[in-house]
Amino acid sequence: MKHLKTHLNNLRGWRAPAKILVIQSDDWGALRTPSGKALAAFRSAGLPVDRCHYTRLDSLEGEEDLDELFRVLRTFHDRRGHPVRFTANCLMANPDFERIAAAGFQEYFFEPVTDTARRSTRTSGIVDLWKKGNAEGFFVPQLHGREHLNIERWIRDIKNNDVLLRLAFDHQTYAISSHLFSPRRDSYLAAFDSDTPAFGEGRTEIVEDAVRLFNETLGFSPESFIAPNYNWDSAIEAALSMNNVPFIQSSRAQQVSRLSRQGKSFVRRYQGQSNSYGQVYTVRNVQFEPAENPEVDWVGRALAEMASAFYFKKPAIVSTHRVNYMGHLRAENRKTNLKLLEQLIESALKRWPDVQFWTTAELGRAMSSQEVA
Repeated sequence: MKHLKTHLNNLRGWRAPAKILVIQSDDWGALRTPSGKALAAFRSAGLPVDRCHYTRLDSLEGEEDLDELFRVLRTFHDRRGHPVRFTANCLMANPDFERIAAAGFQEYFFEPVTDTARRSTRTSGIVDLWKKGNAEGFFVPQLHGREHLNIERWIRDIKNNDVLLRLAFDHQTYAISSHLFSPRRDSYLAAFDSDTPAFGEGRTEIVEDAVRLFNETLGFSPESFIAPNYNWDSAIEAALSMNNVPFIQSSRAQQVSRLSRQGKSFVRRYQGQSNSYGQVYTVRNVQFEPAENPEVDWVGRALAEMASAFYFKKPAIVSTHRVNYMGHLRAENRKTNLKLLEQLIESALKRWPDVQFWTTAELGRAMSSQEVA
């Protein structure tokens, strides 16, 4: 049944005879669990942190994390001499905890990711490494948003003296997964999910800030965007269009923001589909998330999903989040999963010697112009 669903998902949309491999990775630049001390505090407060691999393993990437990832990515090239193209979807800001606290939790402030990174010697050089990876062609930043945070929900509950959120705040983080709370809450991480019309109107400014900060930080404009938690609506697409972002990365199903649902919670997407603004969707059809469950054969699964994509003449677009390659909270997580990434790329090159490594933007341009690779 799993293989049938994979095949069905590859039936519609843009096709190309070339075997195109795109790797898309989310969450770069975002805060998560900052330290083992914070993790221990969450456990002591009764949060079942072991039920969430993001809470247990993910943190703002450090220089060592990027160096080790770059070591693997530098190893591989396709027959054209192109390196592995790792689309790194970046968050450009995080909450400014000091200013929020100084304002009595009555107002929200953010700081650019460059300021966040400078707060620790472990992370101080990460933006320079983003730029270095991009210059060498294997680590290509694109836009994930301003921050990975639903500001409206978070500030509302912080104001109400929520004990667990205040505990996280004291440890300089916000990113506790909603399913760890009892009863379960609406996500604090779905940045563009709207609860009220007032917040809905403010999201345009968030998109504008995100694009501006991306350009100021990296020196070029983003060409693609992926919404936090795959949650967005046409208002976000309009804001992206106004800011000249032509390509939208998507999962197979877009989660529609609450105020825009009109009875629909999800919308199916397919390769090369375009919207009313002329933006083109690239749709992830391969999963490689070994931190989620080490018992799964992620290399075998990803290769099978690549085979399905190539059989139907579709690009293989791999989803793999930052958490898989983080070693700050558990060094073995990074070591083990980088070996698996190495095995995956090596196996793909061996099985399909003519595979081509593409960036997300390259794929989007080919789709929008209806080019055949």
